[in-house]
Amino acid sequence: GLIIADIATHNANVFYELGIAHSIGKDVVLIRQIDGHNAPFDIAFWRFFEYELTLTKAEEFKKKLMMIFQNHLVKFGNSQS
Repeated sequence: GLIIADIATHNANVFYELGIAHSIGKDVVLIRQIDGHNAPFDIAFWRFFEYELTLTKAEEFKKKLMMIFQNHLVKFGNSQS
């Protein structure tokens, strides 16, 4: 499966679950709000996608996420849990 983790607010539960996902080899997509906090130093080098909460930018980001999902399905198929 594919896990989407929003690191915009530095929620401790998100980071805990991100660590578990990383340790068991799950694919993770990091997202954060453009005006949010910077990524913590230990994951700052990981790739993440930024979003804005305006109507136009949110729609653009939705399309970007759909492309990420589609690429994941092409790469791994529908059978991965």
